[in-house]
Amino acid sequence: MKKLKEEIDYLTVLFLGDFAENYLFVVQDEVQGFHWNNSQCTLHPVVIYYKLNDEVKHISYCIISDDRNHDVAMVYAVQKSILEDIKQKIPTLSNVIYF
Repeated sequence: MKKLKEEIDYLTVLFLGDFAENYLFVVQDEVQGFHWNNSQCTLHPVVIYYKLNDEVKHISYCIISDDRNHDVAMVYAVQKSILEDIKQKIPTLSNVIYF
């Protein structure tokens, strides 16, 4: 990855994505009954590396989802939503390398 970051061109982005563990929602001043609520979410941190003015830059994202399955459909949904945003910010984009 280090080599790819150094050699990246203006048409390519590096998409580095991961899953964080499932997190419980906690309310600071919760009533006793809320303690038994098991609502959870998954965090999907993503960093996009790209080249601008001969310098490697990055954009960070964190997608919060109530889908705790960590399956292919969820990964695809995260990728799709981030790429829609990236295409607007980097109009020359024509290649994505995923990690």
